[in-house]
Amino acid sequence: MLLVSAFIVAGPKAGERFVNAFSPNIGTPSVPLGMTAWITPPEYTGQAPILLKMWTTSDKTETPKSYVIPAGSRFIARVFGGNGDVPVLQKSTEILEFDRLDAQNFGIETSFETPGLAQINKGGDRVGAWQFNVVADAAPTISLLIPPDVTDRAAFRLQYRAQDDYGVASIGGEITRGNSDEKIKLALPAPGRGSIEIVGKSYHDLTAHPWAGLSVRLTLIAEDQIGQRGVSDVTTLILPERNFTHPIARALIEQRRNLVSDPVANKPTALIALEAIGLLPESLDGDFTAIMLLSAARSTLRYGDDQTAIDDVVEILWETALRLENGDLSMAEAALREAEQALMEALNSGASDNEIKKLMEELRAAMNAFLQALAQQQSDMAQSPTMDPDSQSQIIQSQDLQNLLDKIDQLARDGARDAARELLSELQDIMENLKAADSMQLTADQQAMQQMLNELGEMMQKQQKLLDETMRESQKGAPGSLQQGGQQPQPGQSGQGSGLQGLAQNQEALRQMLQDLLGRLGEQGDIPKELGQAGKSMKDARDALGKGQGEGAMQSENQALDSLRRGAQSLAQQMMQGQGQGEQSAGTSPQRPSTDPLGRRFGGEEGIGGNFSTDSVETGAKQIGKTRAIRDEVQRRLSDPSRDLLEREYLKRLLDFF
Repeated sequence: MLLVSAFIVAGPKAGERFVNAFSPNIGTPSVPLGMTAWITPPEYTGQAPILLKMWTTSDKTETPKSYVIPAGSRFIARVFGGNGDVPVLQKSTEILEFDRLDAQNFGIETSFETPGLAQINKGGDRVGAWQFNVVADAAPTISLLIPPDVTDRAAFRLQYRAQDDYGVASIGGEITRGNSDEKIKLALPAPGRGSIEIVGKSYHDLTAHPWAGLSVRLTLIAEDQIGQRGVSDVTTLILPERNFTHPIARALIEQRRNLVSDPVANKPTALIALEAIGLLPESLDGDFTAIMLLSAARSTLRYGDDQTAIDDVVEILWETALRLENGDLSMAEAALREAEQALMEALNSGASDNEIKKLMEELRAAMNAFLQALAQQQSDMAQSPTMDPDSQSQIIQSQDLQNLLDKIDQLARDGARDAARELLSELQDIMENLKAADSMQLTADQQAMQQMLNELGEMMQKQQKLLDETMRESQKGAPGSLQQGGQQPQPGQSGQGSGLQGLAQNQEALRQMLQDLLGRLGEQGDIPKELGQAGKSMKDARDALGKGQGEGAMQSENQALDSLRRGAQSLAQQMMQGQGQGEQSAGTSPQRPSTDPLGRRFGGEEGIGGNFSTDSVETGAKQIGKTRAIRDEVQRRLSDPSRDLLEREYLKRLLDFF
């Protein structure tokens, strides 16, 4: 009876144990059973390995201990000693055998992606058991802190926050529009890359893109260490566009926009436009580079027959317009942005000290080139209206910028790269919001006068458009033209009265706009007589349109348009002369800013760009005379009856810019 009871208690190893009890133990004793096991989390999580405890006799009645581990963690175990049975790992419902390393050592390595119980058994005995609660790696999140805003230099700024449970690897953005398959990729700096939370800021200048000025959709994208992506909510914004004031620059941008929208239909008109501008080299300010760029654009457009040629012309027209508008400033500005971004990326990615030093030197060179171009632009504007005294508080000394660069360099060399990154971000803020020289130089009254000049320009465009519409309506009723249904107009029926009478309302609206403008001009000073004549011509045109007299209306509309142009020139002269008188009223010689926006002197040994002592009124008169000469040449070509219709139409539009 006792023997039977002993067999029952011994369990599945009863036979083996019974034999061992009556067998002599001769030779080396067996090695005691032992185990070593641990969990190694994925390297990107930054978590330390977890050592797992082997069970003792007292542990075998207890519940297995629970561990929280990241998904993808590696389970590694070594079992040694005991009998020669091969250990097995029970992983939830799966059973895996250990690999035999030698006669008494066994090993296994596997990973856990889902929660479950892990248990090691050897020869029927449980060596260890653990409950693993596996936590999946969540996708990163990213969002804008504030809506995108536009800087004074026409770039837009993004401020964003990205988060991930184990660290953000990269951040980017995509801009899309409508049903277009095209995407604009944005590279966003990720300060503290690999951090659980990243707060960043970036500037982007997309004024050269064909979508500038149009509504687009922006999405930010964050990616974690294993390639999971998180996206922000879609933000709708208007891409900033650059405003051009130079007449030829505006004309080039118009043709560039036409080529982008419909290359096939607009190529002939664009070619005529470029050839017409090429016949006016004085309109390019004597800039040899601009003349050569325009010549290259004409040749490429004339002989190119694929989309690549169109793309090349679009790029050349943009570069030429920028050069006419800002000289070398735009290229220097772009180079400065690239240098800032390259240094920021190096600070974020842990670049070597030598690389940081090289990029710092490039940033200094780009900064100096930008300041040089800015000073040159300021010298060109030094004869424009006197700077508002209140704006002096906004002046930034160039030495302040150099000191800031020195601090960034020192912090980077000392290893304080987070601090260097913060200062570089401040430098970006300063440079992106540095106001252009001309906008700093206008007083409140002068800005109001400039605004009225802009309104006059818009009014001239609307008057030109009305003239074109009147011409089309008049042609509908010309002898030999057909009405709807192919019938000739009946005697006494003009065939155009209702259309012309509808345009009379548009002409009256323009006249009312002019009257309102004249009222505000009267508060500022004398009203140019030409604008009064424009108002009278508009009234005559309105009456003629109301009577269905197309020819008479066109004559009055032409007179109104010419009077508006001459009135705008008189107003500009009046504004500049008023500036000169205002400066001399204090009994001193005409004053002008002695420094540029960065605090550097004009002229003298310390000046940049030469001595800028030309009298402001004289220079303004020369500029107006030059503009008038270009306008007169355009008008002369427009009056030449031998020129074809397309060229005449373009020349009429070109006149609007003057």
